[in-house]
Amino acid sequence: MGAIAGIFNSDVNFKADSALLKMMSYMLKHRGEYKTYSYCRDNIGLSQLSFFNGKSFADNSHCIQTALDGEIFNRKEIFNEFKDERSGKENVNNDAALITSLYRKYGDDFVNKCNGQFAIAIFHKDKNRLTLVRDRAGTAPLYYTALNDGTFLFGSEIKSLFCSPEVKREIDIIGLEQIFTLWVTVPPRTAFSKIFELPPGCMAIVDNNGIKVKRYWKHTFPDKGCYDDKPLAYYTERLRELLFDAVSLRINPQTESGSYLSGGLDSAIISALAARRSPVPLKTFSVTFSDAAFDEREFQKTLSQTLKSDHRSINVHTSDISVMLAQTLWHAEIPVVRTALAPLFALSRLVNQSGTKTVLTGEGADELFGGYDIFKESAVRRFWARFPDSKIRPALLRRTYPFIAGGGRAGAFWQAFFKQGLTNVNDPFYSHRLRWNNTSRLKKFCSPELLENFDEEKHVYGELEEYLNPGMKRWEPLSQAQYLEMVLFTSNCLLTTQGDRMLAANSICGRFPFLDHRVIEFAHTIPPRFKLNLLNEKYILKETFKDMIPRNIFQRVKQPYRSPISDCFRSSENTISSFMLSDENLKKSRFFNAEGIGNLIKKVDGGGHITEVEQMALSAAASTELIEHIFVKGKI
Repeated sequence: MGAIAGIFNSDVNFKADSALLKMMSYMLKHRGEYKTYSYCRDNIGLSQLSFFNGKSFADNSHCIQTALDGEIFNRKEIFNEFKDERSGKENVNNDAALITSLYRKYGDDFVNKCNGQFAIAIFHKDKNRLTLVRDRAGTAPLYYTALNDGTFLFGSEIKSLFCSPEVKREIDIIGLEQIFTLWVTVPPRTAFSKIFELPPGCMAIVDNNGIKVKRYWKHTFPDKGCYDDKPLAYYTERLRELLFDAVSLRINPQTESGSYLSGGLDSAIISALAARRSPVPLKTFSVTFSDAAFDEREFQKTLSQTLKSDHRSINVHTSDISVMLAQTLWHAEIPVVRTALAPLFALSRLVNQSGTKTVLTGEGADELFGGYDIFKESAVRRFWARFPDSKIRPALLRRTYPFIAGGGRAGAFWQAFFKQGLTNVNDPFYSHRLRWNNTSRLKKFCSPELLENFDEEKHVYGELEEYLNPGMKRWEPLSQAQYLEMVLFTSNCLLTTQGDRMLAANSICGRFPFLDHRVIEFAHTIPPRFKLNLLNEKYILKETFKDMIPRNIFQRVKQPYRSPISDCFRSSENTISSFMLSDENLKKSRFFNAEGIGNLIKKVDGGGHITEVEQMALSAAASTELIEHIFVKGKI
């Protein structure tokens, strides 16, 4: 990807600190392999670390300075618009130059002309104004903070902001409460106090009037009953055309591209399309697990043979995750309730070792086309809610969750679990309420002092309702569920924690064709029945690409990407991660109950059964302690 960082103060007599800017840039050096370009004059300092051999750009009058993290994929289209201008001729391969030309012509509306993944900073000298812009899906991260004297700092990662001694390093308690409920923070909040995320599809304008954040793009779905009545063939034809173009735009002929191959449908489609565009055998990459419960190597092998790709894989052991967790959290900068980021860090390292610079991935498909189990679960529960006393309807849940099959006490337990809030079908969070309530149960392992500061209704659901589009209440139930996944899990977890950060950690540029804004906007117009057809998930994807994918791939039961959790924290692991959950450390923790976590570790060490909530509690505790030690205490 690359990185940007900067310093700005609207006081024209302010002098930006070039040494601080250099330190901020240095903290982001892992995100690219080329030269850092900096501009530091008067009250502005801008820095850009280029992934590809581009550079930041000033127009001829030096009135407008532009720095870019990411890429503009429709650069040829934009270049043709400005081909008669001198700047266009001299900067054919410089996306920052094209952005400057667009901004000069269209002002803040320039971003509507860009198809890409980007974080952009533009300083307009005559207006004494700094503008920050983040792409629509949130593939490129961007954070900021304001100091007491009005100085505004921003960077692609939070660690760059901590270079300033004026920025206080402190865990945000409300952020923790949100993570321990939703798995993520609600933008603009982060895991650190007074450090803010620029939300996807937004721009921030900083000038004499302060900081103003405004939205230039948002997810929208048709209202209930307002979808076009078009045949399936219309949607499959258009989807195939759009996705092939999205893949084509993301294959850079100047660098060798690869593709992740998980063994599932989404990465298989992207890899198949990429293979058709690649002049040489496509490089594909997979992660396998020693634990068979998480492993998909047989499906990965089938796909690589079908594609005739140059395939490489890395096998990850539970002990590897325990060892890597601290390093991955330095990159992720947020506590996590899953350990899934660590294997992805190992995978991107494999890509780097192969000499490949960019990889395509299948992120976004599950959210856009109804692939997650939570969508099927919600559909069944709504069907059940029409007749809450039915004995037959809840049995449909076994189609999604085979582990709940059977009667007796176990069957009664699961039926009671899924019946919670069953008839509250007008709740806009209906699809996710069970998951969030279940995750919240890990808070019983938090310290009394931390619990005293929690207020779930205000801190979690209050901020969430304020952030979301109020129009979602008019949408179809599946659209509501998809929207929650897109604006929370996709941008804040899948793309940031597991995507951009783990790729950039090893100087790899990730590209996400399903998250081309044209694909997103079209997908939102597809009627729900073509996404979740009865309980057949991603039906339209299967119908669109069934001629390109082996039958056993698109007919297989979806296996969510997961990785081992509890075994990573066995006392015998003897890693910094396992030490975080030791009595020695937890007795000094201000976040967790040492006795409660200690009892869980004893169960793990003894081979006892650990519930999903307890596993999330272990991950949350270890990662929060690691974040505290790395960024606040500076002891790791």
